[in-house]
Amino acid sequence: MSEPGGVSAGGVIGIVAGFLALIGGPTAIGKVGTWLADRADRRRQSRADGNREWEAKLKAREEAVEQQIADSLRECKDHCAAVTARADKLFYVVMLILPEVQRHAPTSAQLRQAKALLADILPIPFDPELPADMRAQLAAIDTKTL
Repeated sequence: MSEPGGVSAGGVIGIVAGFLALIGGPTAIGKVGTWLADRADRRRQSRADGNREWEAKLKAREEAVEQQIADSLRECKDHCAAVTARADKLFYVVMLILPEVQRHAPTSAQLRQAKALLADILPIPFDPELPADMRAQLAAIDTKTL
């Protein structure tokens, strides 16, 4: 249904059909059909090209993210190895220094505190070269009351 002074859908179809009949009849209809089919093919091709371009960008972005993750993981592993090497060196330093400190100050409160703090992470044995009385004296000290 058309509005007053307007054209209905049927009227538009009639106008187009009349125009086509005037400019060439069935040949014009065939040309319009061919044009519409070509237009649809071009739109499909354009969409396909756009999709291929988008997929290529997405693949490149995914590869970049995967490379970044691999680089970060490698960096973390390297850092962890460096920290582990430092911790091992510190452990050996403590193992070398602690027996000497025990010989000179077996009842030191600071030494007891240090041993208590280190006991959880570094299993430091008593120095076997300590005299028996010093070993007994150190064993009698309760490090849990610190």
